[in-house]
Amino acid sequence: MGGFSVQGAVIEALCRQLAFEVGPIGVRVVCLRTGGTPDNPVLQAVFTHLAKLRGTTFQAIADSEAQNTALKRAPLLPEVANAAVLIASDYASTITATTVNASSGELVD
Repeated sequence: MGGFSVQGAVIEALCRQLAFEVGPIGVRVVCLRTGGTPDNPVLQAVFTHLAKLRGTTFQAIADSEAQNTALKRAPLLPEVANAAVLIASDYASTITATTVNASSGELVD
């Protein structure tokens, strides 16, 4: 996990730099930070495996992980998609060179 935060910072820095390069031709660049979404297949497999190891249920693992967020709930894929649609819409036409946090507060700056 040690390299994960470094990798995330690099991607976000790249997005900011790219925004300055393509901004003059009308292109916006926004990085979408999502954290863990328990309804994606990869995390479902991980939580199912953890539940088996710990002798508990998938839902118990998901609920426990959600407690690490500011909203005390994990973002779901449709909610992340809604954030992406908002950022892509004209309502966010002045937003660029930044990161939007759709992690329910799991990943805090």
